Amino acid sequence: MNEESRRLEVTPEGVFIVGSRKISLSSLKARKTRLESQILRLHDEQGRLKAQIEANNKKIGELELELATFNSPEVLGWIERKERQIVETRERRREERKEANQRARTFLREYIGEEAYAELRNKGFLEFEGGDGRNYRINSKGQLYCGSSRVCVIHPQNLPLPDFVISVLTTVKEGQLVRRR
Repeated sequence: MNEESRRLEVTPEGVFIVGSRKISLSSLKARKTRLESQILRLHDEQGRLKAQIEANNKKIGELELELATFNSPEVLGWIERKERQIVETRERRREERKEANQRARTFLREYIGEEAYAELRNKGFLEFEGGDGRNYRINSKGQLYCGSSRVCVIHPQNLPLPDFVISVLTTVKEGQLVRRR
């Protein structure tokens, strides 16, 4: 038989109703067994966590050793040299492209003549008659038009634009367009 009693308790934190009850022997034993099981489970979990922490600490140590080799003066020096080479190569290629474009512009000016070159620079396009008798227009971006229709011509990335313009002009003037749609 469970006997229960309650009393009112006033503390600085608040007013509480405190109860107590008498429990049976079987309830007492069951509660004791549950507490023991919870304690054992928590000890087991704590052991697993300690093992996991040890494994993690071992892995951290291995990673730190590997990182130390990557931070060695030899590796850091190699990285610095390689990055410098990359920057120098980019700058050299940029300068080579600039020079190639300048040579191509000079050749374009010589190829089409001063008057036509000035027209291309001032108007942004050059009009001419193709080998097939049609009127064409090529703009300063290398886009080719026949009348108001744009003609698809693929510009290779490594070819300076003025050289591409010369190639298109020559092909069209000689009437060697591959096919029209």
